[in-house]
Order: sequence, then C-alpha cells, then structure tokens
Amino acid sequence: MRTIKNVFKQKGQAQAQLALKEQIKELSQKEHFNFLKNYNLVDEKGEIYFAKDLSTPSHPRGVAIQEINLFLEPLKSRGWSSDEKLKGLYYQNRLIFKNNRPYEKHYLKESQDNCLSVLDFYSRQGTKDLEKLGLKGLFKTPKPVGLIKYLLLCSTPKDSIILDFFAGSGTTAQAVIEANRDHYLNWSFYLCQKEEKIKNNPQATSILKNKGYQNTISNIMLLRLEKIIKRSEYEILKTKSIVF
Repeated sequence: MRTIKNVFKQKGQAQAQLALKEQIKELSQKEHFNFLKNYNLVDEKGEIYFAKDLSTPSHPRGVAIQEINLFLEPLKSRGWSSDEKLKGLYYQNRLIFKNNRPYEKHYLKESQDNCLSVLDFYSRQGTKDLEKLGLKGLFKTPKPVGLIKYLLLCSTPKDSIILDFFAGSGTTAQAVIEANRDHYLNWSFYLCQKEEKIKNNPQATSILKNKGYQNTISNIMLLRLEKIIKRSEYEILKTKSIVF
C-alpha cells in the first residue's frame, strides 16, 4: 500500500482514492487479504483508513457535547460510544461524518497484523473437511482446517514447531501440512491425545474397525493422518510429525 502514499504526494487525495480502489479490487481476491476491502478511504494526509462505526450494543441515548459542538439523536436500538471517547477522537482529528453520522478513522498502519476480529468460519466446515477425506461421521465436532490454518498463519514464524496437546481428530496436523504446501513453510507438529475409548459414536467405531484400528480417539487422529499422507497432493511433503 506504499504506492497509495506516493500517488497522494504526486497527484492528490482524489487520485490516491482511485488507486486504492484498484488495489483493493486486486488484493481482496487473494487468501487472507479480504480484510483490506474495509480499508477503502484515504484521508487528508494520505493515510489509508476505514470508517469504524461508533454505535454500541447498549441502551439508546442521545449525545450533547457542547465543547465540540456535537449533538446526536438516539438510535432506534443501539447506543453511542461514550462522550469521553467521542471527544478524544475529535481532538485527535479522527472523528469523521458520513450522512450526519460519526465514525472513527481506523488506520491501516495501526493494524499490527492481518487477523480479523470476527472470523468467517463455521463448525460444519470441519465436518466437510473429514467428508473430503472419506471419513464422514468419524468425529462429531471437528474444528475447521481453514480456521486452524488461518490462526497459525497469523501468529506463527516460518520454522516453527506446533504442539496440539488435545489433538482430537488431528485437524492441526492437516492445517500444518496444507500451510507448508501452500505457503512454502517449514513447520513441524507434535500431536498429543489420550487413548480414550470412543463413546456414543457407533459410526466412528465401525469406520475404525473396518480400517483395522481399535476404538480410541487417538486412532481417529491416526486414521486421518494416514488418509492425508496417502492423498496424491500431499505426497511431496516432508512434514515432520511425532504422535503421542
């Protein structure tokens, strides 16, 4: 996004805004860059920001701050941020208005990472991940591979060892393997899972028995790893693993 600042210096705010629009269109199509579509504005200093809503999930109230000449009618079902916050934003020149409604300037440069505060993942995605491996019904509440992979990519250096002390169905292992493949990383993983008997899941018991495994949760994890490693798209990988 440095090019936006250069466009701003050379051609002004309006052209910088147009250039930002084009960059967002391109980058938001890429994995983990979708969040950039929120940062769609350029301010008078050439900084990129998004307009953050200043309503809160609280009782509706009006605002009357004579000091900064700010007067707001109550909303129908939400409250406004505190007077102290509104005044602070005003004096920091971070209070902007759209359609007579106040918003906070939230700068891209202040984002310490690319992680979203609200993650667009659903528990059913974990079930579908197992279905793709031919293991439908093997585990009742598997975590989505995409979620674990996303969190690891947000926080984990390139040559890391990842420990999952409650490995369950082995989602972390699959996330590490896929991240190594897709992002040219060198992660290793350690999975820990007690050999607990499976209860209340006759379908999992049947699947394990047919595959020659005993009826334990740790074997669910091992069967999943076996499936992952045998898939052609994983054959070239050299992911290190030790399973306890």
